[in-house]
Amino acid sequence: MGIFGAAGYGFGNGFRGELEVSYRQNHLSRFVNSPNVAIGNTYTSGSDERKFSVMGNVLYDFNNLGLPVTPYIGGGIGVTTVLHHGIGLRGCQTRRRVIGAIDQH
Repeated sequence: MGIFGAAGYGFGNGFRGELEVSYRQNHLSRFVNSPNVAIGNTYTSGSDERKFSVMGNVLYDFNNLGLPVTPYIGGGIGVTTVLHHGIGLRGCQTRRRVIGAIDQH
């Protein structure tokens, strides 16, 4: 289950800013404590994982290129809080990403 929302604003000079907020919840039926499942310890659990994320992005549109599409590039930084209920783990992580795509006019 998850909920996601984003809002943004174009400043009129090619720059845009946006804020993303999301909440996700998953039920875990087993947990492996290694990136390699073949060598990790597997624990059976009836636990829940909950994630709350906030992400801020800044984008730049390459306008006036005479193309039928508007390429853009952007970057962002955000924080995800991860809570595990039922297996005794709790943690936080910070994630960064660079995004880029092309939109049609």
